[in-house]
Amino acid sequence: TVFWARYSGAKLFQAGAATSIAATADIEIQPAISPDGKLVAYVTETPAGSRIFVRQISGGRANLLTGDLDGDHVWPRWSPDGSRISFVAKGGIYVVPALGGAPKRLIEDGDTPAWSHDGSLLAYVNATGLWVQPLLGGQARSIVKHAALHSPAWSPDGRFIAYAEGNRPTMRNLSTNALWLIQSKGGSPTRLSDSTHVNLSPVFAPDGHSVLYVSNAGGTRDVYQQGIGSTGRPIGTSARLTTGLGPYNITLSADGSRLAYDVVHGYANIWAAPITSGSPVNFA
Repeated sequence: TVFWARYSGAKLFQAGAATSIAATADIEIQPAISPDGKLVAYVTETPAGSRIFVRQISGGRANLLTGDLDGDHVWPRWSPDGSRISFVAKGGIYVVPALGGAPKRLIEDGDTPAWSHDGSLLAYVNATGLWVQPLLGGQARSIVKHAALHSPAWSPDGRFIAYAEGNRPTMRNLSTNALWLIQSKGGSPTRLSDSTHVNLSPVFAPDGHSVLYVSNAGGTRDVYQQGIGSTGRPIGTSARLTTGLGPYNITLSADGSRLAYDVVHGYANIWAAPITSGSPVNFA
């Protein structure tokens, strides 16, 4: 689903009308909105495993982007120019043309990649911590050493990377996470959130002065906004932007006018069957 957002005089986002993008009975998660806000890439379960699909926000059918590569495909992320999409499969990071084509394995051991805003760098995590890989050649740089990091996000000017510390969320497990901010060249990280609630999916506002993220600090999972100073320190307390939204992941269009999010609904059925006294029961 996508909702409109706009800045008020206080620089806070305001949630607008929601538009349903993918709402079938299938599992549809991890949305990534294109930089121009016209397309959404997301993960859907298929008989062959998880695959990446792309759909126009204005309507139309979903197009399968990653089909031939075996294994599960997750975590789509658009390049800043909208021409490519990175995703995770078989323990590594791949890149595929946004209009379709052959996926290319870019990083052998990586997860939850994020493009820098100039498209020259890719931040990612693995079992050893947070790394930054130049895309035009060169060695990856270690930024943070920790075994349980995920979901990095670049500031628009490339100076900072926000990330989550803790177990990655699943539909069966949402453990507590903390959000941190670190300079992209390395250094000491700064805490952006507490570690006693679910805090997930950080994303910078287009002006770089705040970070939006998902938290259940108010009871249900909702979108919050935390102000960030020029030194990377949080300013004031976070503001709750939605009520009862229930997302797992959020992404913003480049101009901040649209935010894509996923909500997983649980369903249960109750059945009744007659039982005849003295007869064997078979519910097969």
